[in-house]
Amino acid sequence: MQKHIPKIELTTIPANIGKRLDLFLALGIPKYSRSFLKNLINTDQVLVNGEICFYPQYRLQAGDKVEVDFSEADAKVEAQSVIKPVKIALDVIYEDELVMVVNKAAGMTVHPGSGHWRDTLANAVKFYLQAKGEDFFGLERAGLVHRLDKPTSGVIIIAKKPESLWFISQQFAQREVSKTYLALVKGKFPEKLTLRSALGRDPFNRQKFSSRGSTLKQAQTDVETLDTVGNYSLVIAKPLTGRTHQIRVHLSEAGFPLVGDIKYKGELSTRLMLHSWKLKLKLTPEGLTKTFIAAIPSDFQELLASKGFNLHE
Repeated sequence: MQKHIPKIELTTIPANIGKRLDLFLALGIPKYSRSFLKNLINTDQVLVNGEICFYPQYRLQAGDKVEVDFSEADAKVEAQSVIKPVKIALDVIYEDELVMVVNKAAGMTVHPGSGHWRDTLANAVKFYLQAKGEDFFGLERAGLVHRLDKPTSGVIIIAKKPESLWFISQQFAQREVSKTYLALVKGKFPEKLTLRSALGRDPFNRQKFSSRGSTLKQAQTDVETLDTVGNYSLVIAKPLTGRTHQIRVHLSEAGFPLVGDIKYKGELSTRLMLHSWKLKLKLTPEGLTKTFIAAIPSDFQELLASKGFNLHE
């Protein structure tokens, strides 16, 4: 039986203000290597002020409370924090010297973690870039800027150089990136609706997020109906903020759960009906804004057709 390590809580002191999160953890928990602690950040096991923080480069602020949850981690996995290059097919929809954009398949995990050490997007990207001689990151990084849930398909951008990683990460942090998702929900959704509610980790189930609890952060999702057939609606969801599971929670709590999202009261289906369709951002400070579009997967289209929808991209 795997031995679990207790949860660790740390509070920022004045001397640590401005330090990177991964360095702060390495100083506060010297028993484990910085690479191991980075991996905990990348696999959603580090919270700052009650919310998952998956940026090792996050700079600590006064009063920040950091919680490290080892409930699914063990010191024995420390050696696995190195991202191993693995040959896995990628659907690359754009690439230049600074970035690559991928249409992630539903069911693919983004970062290595418990149970997924060699079959993730990061493993695939590492192999792809090393084969081209274009891997400019260390053993523990693959240039991933943001993430999608495992069951969500669609567009995701990867930085190929450290300067690109920083520039694009800043756009995400400052809410300058436009994200458009396609979603199939149960119920007759209104023509347009803005969903606003503060979200955080659910106090009764740490694997879920909700609007209940004591440590919540404001979130907003704009939703517009494309078509309604019977008791189902095909909608466009545009999250203005980037909270974990934001679209899934907002739609479920509004009474319109995503088809296939049994975690949030959705009906059982062959897949989660959420697709990251479009991503709009700048690649360089002086560059023009670009929009990347991920083709809608065949299984997504087939399920729509089975419900009576006729989708035209």
